[in-house]
Amino acid sequence: MKRYLNPALAAAGLCAALAFAGCSSDTGTATTTTTTDASTTKDTSVSTDATVADTTKDVAADVTATADATADTTPAAVCTPTCTSGNYCDLTAKPPVCKAMSCKLPDKFGAVTQKASKLSLPGAGSGCDLNGDGKPDNALGSGLSMLLGQANDALTKSLTDGKLVILMNTDTFKSDGSAFSMDMLIGDVDAANATCDFNSDSANCKYSVAPSSYDLTSAAGTCPALINFPNTKVASGKLSGGGPTQKFVLNLPVAGVALSLAISQAQITGDVTGSWDKTANGQICGVLTKTDLEKAINSVPDEQLAGLGMDKATVIQLFNSMVTPDFSTTGGANDAYSVAIAWESVKGQITGLTPAK
Repeated sequence: MKRYLNPALAAAGLCAALAFAGCSSDTGTATTTTTTDASTTKDTSVSTDATVADTTKDVAADVTATADATADTTPAAVCTPTCTSGNYCDLTAKPPVCKAMSCKLPDKFGAVTQKASKLSLPGAGSGCDLNGDGKPDNALGSGLSMLLGQANDALTKSLTDGKLVILMNTDTFKSDGSAFSMDMLIGDVDAANATCDFNSDSANCKYSVAPSSYDLTSAAGTCPALINFPNTKVASGKLSGGGPTQKFVLNLPVAGVALSLAISQAQITGDVTGSWDKTANGQICGVLTKTDLEKAINSVPDEQLAGLGMDKATVIQLFNSMVTPDFSTTGGANDAYSVAIAWESVKGQITGLTPAK
């Protein structure tokens, strides 16, 4: 029975890290993405300027490698050999190939950095009101209730060990309710403080940023972050951001399986202390469509699932038997699962980019 629980654990853990990761820390295996603005037909850059004029615009990061529902369901996961510096792995090509980057990775970062210190997938009764009925929505946590303890224990261990580093970075923090731009980045522990207490309120540990946190395919001068909240606000200590058009791509290995999950209509909230010294009572909520879930599962190489004694059809069937769609993205029948993540963060420092391995 245990082998059949692993895929559900993978889904729980992946969703529990909602919106924080777009790719692995290996620059040769960066997830290929495009970024689109909901008010335009296509925009391959994400603004990191805090003076975004229209705060109703949410930046959407979408995975082009899984955009075609009829694509090969067993794509290669990496470029071979690994791409060298100044190149990225184009996963849309078959087989994937290394291509030259047009943009440059950033050489400086915002002065205010937070590092996720707690992540958990809450059960029924916790979440955001996504459909306006006055009740919290969290189909994923409700459906996977018997697995939450194991999934959350794994997330806590990863955060404590420094194996999962999620950074929120801005150079223009404001506490007066006006909008500022915030990037969410995947990082690594800086070797200079490998024994730092990563979840401490006062340690202020040092981290580097994985180059694959950025859209390496962008034609912009500086590669934009794959995950960006252009309309982040803090008013009376209450943080908010995201909205109906905000979308995240998550690619995180759990239980031996790596899925790229596209979370739609994402929003972030929390209680901020001081000049963002820490965050408490945080939530990140959104919806995962059945179509996007199936794309993610079908993009996993067969050999990864075979190691769990599973195949793709069985994983999809298992998930559907445990979690019931509770949200409609079309106004018709329910075609998506609501997702809720509890999170907290502490102050940190970014020292630069993670050196190539």
